[in-house]
Parts: sequence; structure tokens; C-alpha cells
Amino acid sequence: MSDDEPPAHRDHPAPAAPAAISVKPPPFWPADPEVWFAQVEAQFITRGITAQTTRFDYVISSLSPEFAMEVRDLLLTDQARRLGRAETG
Repeated sequence: MSDDEPPAHRDHPAPAAPAAISVKPPPFWPADPEVWFAQVEAQFITRGITAQTTRFDYVISSLSPEFAMEVRDLLLTDQARRLGRAETG
């Protein structure tokens, strides 16, 4: 730091960039999906994640291939919609 820098900048360094938020959903529990979604929702709430697309991405990224295949059409439709928006946006 140089002596030419205003005192306010010397006393108060720039804030650090916000840390990435980490969510690790538990493995999907097909015996009781409602309880699984409640557990995932609790993680979103405690980490302040409110964007629906972010929540959706965390949920689908946590699915095993077996369960991802069960919702394949939903996943591919959403992906196509996002790509279409990116190309036109």
C-alpha cells in the first residue's frame, strides 16, 4: 500500500468475492420422495438459494442415472428451452 492511497482504503480493504455456495443433496430416496425433497429444500433455505433454475439444477445433478432416465423428457425439454433462450437472448 502506498502513502498516496486515501486513508479510507488503507483502513478498509476491499471485500472478498463471495464464496461459492455448496449444496450436496442426499442420494434420492425413491421410497419417500417427499421426505427427500424436504431435505433438499432445507439445504436451499439454509444457504439462501431462491432461484428456481438453480434449485432445479441441483436436484437434477444429484439424480443417479437410473432416476434421471425416469425424468429424461423433463430434463431434455428444460435443456432445450435454456439453450433456445441463450441463442435468442
